[in-house]
Amino acid sequence: MNVMVDDAYVAKLTEVLSQPLDFETFEGILRSNIPELYKRSRVTGTFQCSHEYVINLLEALRAKLYVYLKEGHLLENNYINLWFLFSQTSLRNDATLSSFIALLEQSYATYDVTQKERFIFAHLLFVLKMANGEGVKCLSWFMGEHLWFDGKSYHLMDANAQALRSFCESFEIPVEWVIQGLADSLDVERFLKASYATRMGIGTWILGFFWQIKGFENHASWRDILYPVLKQLFVTCKERGMMEEVMNLHFLMSHIVTNRIQTQEEMKEFNIEIEEEASAFYAKWAEEQKLSLPKTSLHVKKKIALVKDRIVENSPFKVEFSLLSALSENEDFKKNYELIVYSMAIIEKSLDDERCIESIRNLGFEVRCVAFESLNPKTNFQSHLTRALAIRHDMQKNEIDTMIVVNNNTPIASFLLSTRSCVKQIFWSHGNFEYDVLGIDKRMSHFSAETKFKFSLFDIPILEQFSNPQSDFFEKEAINIRKKWAGKRILGSIGRLIKLDSDVYLEALSKILSNNPNTIYLACGKGDMQNIREKLIRYHIDEERFIFTGFVNPHLYGYVIDYYLDTFPLHSGEALNEYIAKGRVPLILLNKNHIAKDTYIRLGMLDSLEKIHAFSVEEYVKIANYILSDDTIFEKVKKNMILFAKQVSEKLLEIKKTVDDFVNIVEEANHA
Repeated sequence: MNVMVDDAYVAKLTEVLSQPLDFETFEGILRSNIPELYKRSRVTGTFQCSHEYVINLLEALRAKLYVYLKEGHLLENNYINLWFLFSQTSLRNDATLSSFIALLEQSYATYDVTQKERFIFAHLLFVLKMANGEGVKCLSWFMGEHLWFDGKSYHLMDANAQALRSFCESFEIPVEWVIQGLADSLDVERFLKASYATRMGIGTWILGFFWQIKGFENHASWRDILYPVLKQLFVTCKERGMMEEVMNLHFLMSHIVTNRIQTQEEMKEFNIEIEEEASAFYAKWAEEQKLSLPKTSLHVKKKIALVKDRIVENSPFKVEFSLLSALSENEDFKKNYELIVYSMAIIEKSLDDERCIESIRNLGFEVRCVAFESLNPKTNFQSHLTRALAIRHDMQKNEIDTMIVVNNNTPIASFLLSTRSCVKQIFWSHGNFEYDVLGIDKRMSHFSAETKFKFSLFDIPILEQFSNPQSDFFEKEAINIRKKWAGKRILGSIGRLIKLDSDVYLEALSKILSNNPNTIYLACGKGDMQNIREKLIRYHIDEERFIFTGFVNPHLYGYVIDYYLDTFPLHSGEALNEYIAKGRVPLILLNKNHIAKDTYIRLGMLDSLEKIHAFSVEEYVKIANYILSDDTIFEKVKKNMILFAKQVSEKLLEIKKTVDDFVNIVEEANHA
C-alpha cells in the first residue's frame, strides 16, 4: 500500500478527535489544526491521503459536533468554515443526526422571535447538514436563507457580513451554487407571506451584498438562473396590485439583465417581457390613484427637465455635461429656455457625486435632488415609488414644459414617462434603441443605430477635459507600462467585460492574433471573466496573449493600446471616443447601412483597407490584418487619425449647431 504525504497527519488528528474531550479542549484542537488542514488541502484542492483516512476524520468530527450540541454547547457561526473539510468528500447520512436535523428544521421554520437567534439557527443547520453529507444542496440553501433576514439587523452584525463574504471568496464558492440557492429560496408563497420590509429588502441582499462578492458581479447565472424566478414574482405582484414590490423587482431585473445585454434584439425582448408590462401597470395605477396631470404653462422661458438616474462622472455624464456646457454659452438658449437637472437618486448603484452636481451648477443650471431628499435613512431599502413621485410632483410644481429622460430600464424612468409627468416627454437613448413605454412623444440620440423607431440625431463634441485630459502626463506614464510588452504591437479595448463576451468578436480576434504573432490583446475593464476564458479556449486564443488588466484609467491606457479593436455587437462607449480624441488608431464594425458607408463611397474609399470602419466581420478581420502587416501602413493610418483628432478638436469651437439641433428637437416635441 502506498503511503501518501498526509496519511500520518490525518490519522493522528482522527485519533485525537476520537478520544473523550471536553468542548473547550475540542475547540482548542480545532483552532490549532485548522490552519494546517487548510494549507494541506489547498496544495491540490484535497488532502494527499487515502479516501478512507478522510472519511474517518470527517466522521470523528461529525460525531463530536453532535455530542456537544446534545450537551447544550453552542457552535459559533464561524463553524461554517468547516466547509473546506466536509466538501472534500461525501459522507453517508447518519440516521441519528438526520432525525436531529429534522427537529431543528421544524423549529427553524416556525421560529420568529428575534432575527439574531434565527440567524444563528441557520448557521447551525448549515453546519449540521454539511456534516451529514448534504454538500452543495445545503450550501445553496444556506445562501438562499439570507434573503429572508432583515438587512438592517444583518448590517448590525457586521462581523458576520464580513465572514460570509470571506467564506465565499476564500473557498472560491462557485457563483452558480449561490445564485441557485437564491432562486430556490424565492418561493412565491413565502414571498407573499413575508413582511413588507422583508420583501423589499431582498433586492438589497442581492445587489448590495451577493452581487458585490468577488467574481459574482454580472455573472451569466444571474440572468440564466435568477431572472426567470424574479419575473414570476413580478407577474404575481403585478396581478395583486403590489406597486412597491413591482417597482423593486423591475429594478432588480433591469440591473441583472441589461448589464449582460449585447444586442438591440435582446433589448427588444426585455422591453416586451418587462418594460411594456410595467408601463401599462404604472399607467393604470396612476389613473386609479388619480395622479395629477401636467398643465400647459405660459412661461416667458420654456422649462426643460433633464432627468438622470444619478449624477456621477460616467460616460453618459460626459456627453450630457458637454451638451450643458454648450447650452450655457449660448445667449439665445439662455434667453428662451430654463433647464433643470433632476437626479433619480438610484443609490442602489451609487450616491450622486457632489463634485459633478457642483460642476453643473457652476454652468448656471439648477440641480434638483428631491428624490434623494425623499429617502428614508432608517430602512435597509429605498422606495422607487417615493422617489418617482417626489420628482413628478416637483416637476409639476415647477411647471416643467418638456421632460427629457436620459436613461432607461429603471422603474422611475418608466413610471415618469408612463404616468405623463410633463406636457411633452422625450427619451434620450445612450445605447438602447428598443426602449418603448407609454408616454414617449419623441426620441433623440447623439449616435445612430438600426431601429424601427424614429430618432432625431444631434452631434455633441465632447469637451477636451473628458476626451483627452493631461495628455502629456499620461503619454509619459504609458511608456513605462508598455515596457512590459516591449517589441509587441498592443491591441485592446476598454470597457465592461460583458462587451468582450461575444462569440463573433472573439472568433474574429482569434483570426487577427493568429495572423499577427507579434501582437497581444489587453482586455481592460471589470466584469465576469469565466465565460470569456471558456471562449478563449474554444477559439484557440492563448491567455498569455489575451491579458485581463482589470479596471484601468482610459486616458492612460489610451496611450498604451496601439490598435483599438472595438467590440461588437455591443460597442465600446465613451472610452472609444476618448481614444480617438488622442489621435490613436481604432477599428470599428458598423452596420452595413450606416451613414459612414455613404461617406466612404463618396470619397472613393469603400474598397480601401486603410480605414477605421468595417461593414462586415470579414472586412473587419481583413482590415486589421492589412494594417498590422506593415509598420509603414500602420504609421500612415495613425498620421491620418492625428489629423482627424485635430479636426474634431477644432469642431469644439463650432458648438452653435449642437445647440440649434437640440433646440429644434425640443421644439418639434413641443409642437407635435
